[in-house]
Amino acid sequence: MKAVTIVGGGLAGLVLGVRLRGLGVPVTIYEKRAYPQHRVCGEFISGVSYEILEKLNLVKTLEKACSIPSVEWFIKDRKVFEHNFDSAALGMSRYTLDRMLSEKFVGQGGDLIKKKLSFEGSQEGLVWAAGKPMNRGGKWIGLSLHMHDKKTPNLEMHSGPGGYVGLSPIENGRTNVTGLFQKVPGVRGQGRLLFSAYLRASGLESLAEFIDNSDVVEGSFCAVAGFEFGSSSDDSRFSIGDASTLIPPFVGNGMSMAIESADITAEGLLKYSAGDCRWDSATALINKETAKLFSKRMLVAKFLHPFILSGMGLRLIDISNRMKMLPIGNLYRWTR
Repeated sequence: MKAVTIVGGGLAGLVLGVRLRGLGVPVTIYEKRAYPQHRVCGEFISGVSYEILEKLNLVKTLEKACSIPSVEWFIKDRKVFEHNFDSAALGMSRYTLDRMLSEKFVGQGGDLIKKKLSFEGSQEGLVWAAGKPMNRGGKWIGLSLHMHDKKTPNLEMHSGPGGYVGLSPIENGRTNVTGLFQKVPGVRGQGRLLFSAYLRASGLESLAEFIDNSDVVEGSFCAVAGFEFGSSSDDSRFSIGDASTLIPPFVGNGMSMAIESADITAEGLLKYSAGDCRWDSATALINKETAKLFSKRMLVAKFLHPFILSGMGLRLIDISNRMKMLPIGNLYRWTR
């Protein structure tokens, strides 16, 4: 069997590594940071079928995840709607999930090397799963922390002009709070104070007060900036997960896409590893299948995202919902 090298031990890279090792493919993962580690992530999985989770050997890994029955959307402090998921979403922190997956990968004979690996251009047998390259000119900032308080059994989404925040229950009775904001030059602070400042800048005063008075899990705050959404413009390397397609979190689910991307990729790479097809043929087929699966949700996300970040867009959404003209069920299905 030909070996596969994965650059990046995030969710997509780890799930792919575990799946390939289960199929007998020799795999090495390079990850520059040690596990466990906190990440800026909504930390819920929605829309992935049980069959895919079972095939990827993830069912037992996720057995202690929180079951999340529905999503509630708030514009500023007012609840706009609640929608029941077709099947319950699963809430688990990346701090726990990535550690468990890395241990499973190593336990299956995978080689996990904790160092950064750089390369240029396309290389046979190499998968880029290290996220998008950072760009200091990017207009977004993502902030995340965990609270000991379990505020809600559901997924909560809070929108205001210039930013939005998701609250989701995770293991051990904790709550993940993750926000995406347009960067504001005058907003300053560290840790939860920076988070609160961005919440207030987006008109989410009540949520800011809640964060100010909550018991934050020590060491859980993290931030990332300088990224852009959409598909990768770098065609010189084969990439999966966020490195390939980064969807705005309010209108999609990055964890689900990482898992689904790994599922498609594993099938193609198994053929390459077994000598049944060439590398370029395998990756071309994977890219075609991935685009087919994700193209609709990326198109919907591109259309919706500007609306939920502007005051006018939020008012139009609110009015449409009050008039029962907002196709909530369809929007959910189109982005899953």
